[in-house]
Amino acid sequence: MLPSVDSSPFKLQSLIVRDLLTVSPGATVAEAIAQMQRPDLAGDGQDGQIRSACALVVEDQRCVGLLSAQTVLQLIAQGDCLDEVTVGQAVADTVEGLQESDLDELSGLSTVLNHLRTFKEAYIPVLSDQGAPVGVVSRDAVETAIQVVTSLDHQAATAPQPQPSIDREHLLSAVADQVRSSLETQHVLNYAVEGVRSLLDCSRVIVYQLRPDFSGTVVAEALDAGHRSVLHQEVQDPCVSPEWIEPYRSGKIRAINDVYDAAISLCHQEMLTGFDIRAKLMAPIVIQGELWGLIVASHRDRPHVWTPRDVLLLRQLSTQVAIALHQAITHQQLQRELQT
Repeated sequence: MLPSVDSSPFKLQSLIVRDLLTVSPGATVAEAIAQMQRPDLAGDGQDGQIRSACALVVEDQRCVGLLSAQTVLQLIAQGDCLDEVTVGQAVADTVEGLQESDLDELSGLSTVLNHLRTFKEAYIPVLSDQGAPVGVVSRDAVETAIQVVTSLDHQAATAPQPQPSIDREHLLSAVADQVRSSLETQHVLNYAVEGVRSLLDCSRVIVYQLRPDFSGTVVAEALDAGHRSVLHQEVQDPCVSPEWIEPYRSGKIRAINDVYDAAISLCHQEMLTGFDIRAKLMAPIVIQGELWGLIVASHRDRPHVWTPRDVLLLRQLSTQVAIALHQAITHQQLQRELQT
């Protein structure tokens, strides 16, 4: 159940990406892809990326489906010839669209969430009351809105905190926009660690990418001058197990104010101190239900008390990183498939 958030200034209408390409059901998928890759559609930021990744299928001025990069990749994996498959055939099973009026109020999150629970596409068409195409909403954007609104509502109900400064809010928005502005995975990660370190004013921020055997690599880092870099370092934490991983897959955030005064195992404490970590705040990067990695902010030589606002900030940014990485990975995969 979603919390009561009628007093929030958040507007669901802001989630709609408009001015998408429209294609006919009779066009071939190859023709549609060529249209989706037009430079004038891309633009800047996440909205531009979405316009390059999907198209609304329109017949007689009514939206009848959605063609996405995900659908194209499925066709390629099945061995279908994109010059022979029509858009209508490709989108026969796509989702029924949302009415734009469903997004007039925050209570519309419940309607959108019900669609997400029964449909696996990354985007949902938004239609006018007459069935005409309006745009799309991103699954990731809706899930982020739900997380943020729920977190803010919980904080307001339990222990209200002072509002962050306007400067910090503006910086958070700027960092999120920059993270979402690239289709290169390394650029996304680099923007993220630099932004988090600026916002939290900490010694180091790393992104740690996990492998199936629970080992991993530090793939991005931002740190104070004079500190030892751990970029590209391989990590094998003997304390990590499937039981340890599962809460992070579900979105757990871990705050440790002092590794010498925390309820952690000795092996984990030794691993953290080996990375020059005295205090840490860690959030998961979850992509399509799988734990891709972790983003870790830390202080090197002193304890630090992480505030609820710090936790919320890192949660928001880790979610934005996951959205951007998913977009970048999907885009790069599609480009590779189209070049083969």
